Amino acid sequence: MTHPVAFRFFGIPVVLSPSWLVIAALITLSLRVTFERANPSSSSAELWGAAALASLLFFCGVLIHEASHSAMARRLGLGVKSIRLFVFGGVSQLEEEPRSAREELLVTVVGPLSSIVLGLVFFAAAAALPGPALVVSILDWLGAVNLGLGLFNLLPGFPMDGGRVLRAVVWRWTGSLRRATRVAAVSGRVVSALLVCAGVWMWTARGFTGLWLVFIGIFLWQAASMAESPAAAARRGRGTTVRAAMTPRSWSASPALPLDDLLAAADGAAGDLHPVVDPWGRAAGVVSLAAAKRVPVEARASTTVAEVMRRVTPGDLVAPDQDLEGLLAGEMSSSRVFLVVEGDAVLGILVAGEALEAV
Repeated sequence: MTHPVAFRFFGIPVVLSPSWLVIAALITLSLRVTFERANPSSSSAELWGAAALASLLFFCGVLIHEASHSAMARRLGLGVKSIRLFVFGGVSQLEEEPRSAREELLVTVVGPLSSIVLGLVFFAAAAALPGPALVVSILDWLGAVNLGLGLFNLLPGFPMDGGRVLRAVVWRWTGSLRRATRVAAVSGRVVSALLVCAGVWMWTARGFTGLWLVFIGIFLWQAASMAESPAAAARRGRGTTVRAAMTPRSWSASPALPLDDLLAAADGAAGDLHPVVDPWGRAAGVVSLAAAKRVPVEARASTTVAEVMRRVTPGDLVAPDQDLEGLLAGEMSSSRVFLVVEGDAVLGILVAGEALEAV
């Protein structure tokens, strides 16, 4: 289900899931009790205000964590679709997967580092501030929760940041993204099982905290299992042809078309990716409307589709009757794009990740 964009953070759309509102309310309620125990002389209005402020600043920290991922991705030339805040925190949704182990590592580590730095800054502010006590309580809590968020994310459980670091290391060592994903997914399930066990044990002593760990463990188990599923999904596609899984061509662009004309002509067209065909109707590449929109408005009239498109090689061209399992069983990124051609005619587009999801 797609949720509307709530606001933009340095140009990146931020989407708020309704589940985020639930956890924000629960955190505020919990902090109201916590702050009252530490500051019994504070009024009810002060305690509710402090709890609401601390909850808001906590999610600002989560947003900064995810924005760090997105900023590094953009610096490496990877497109960013949005940042989504939901019940378990946040996630940066990229337009494509990192293309190398180095890019995976760089995009990943900046998130936990930003949270750890934020935690240390809040602790330093609490130590330097003489009072009032309620403000110090807010700063201490924010220091602990941001530091905890950064360190917790470094657990080697895919798809948490630590699991992605593990995948980057194994990818670099073996040269195989699929093998690295499998190792990280297995590690993720081990970590998730340990979290569930720890949560059940803590449930008897600390109630909600333990139950929350159980929920996180179950969520991570499902996410790690999904990450390992491409090979299984490809096997389920046995007997399915490329034609059945492709997105039929509804519109195409010329390499010489200026970007402002491209965006005007594609207004209302479904999807982000569109084929690029040369004057003879042959496949030349794939253009992303999102990539075109990242070009400054004043430069779009002088920038052509050929300058921003992803050029295709013979290996990117597939026949409509080709077996889908055989195509997807190879080593590839989920963002790998194929053009489906019959003779010289371009029939449609096939994105590996979307095809895997479909089967």
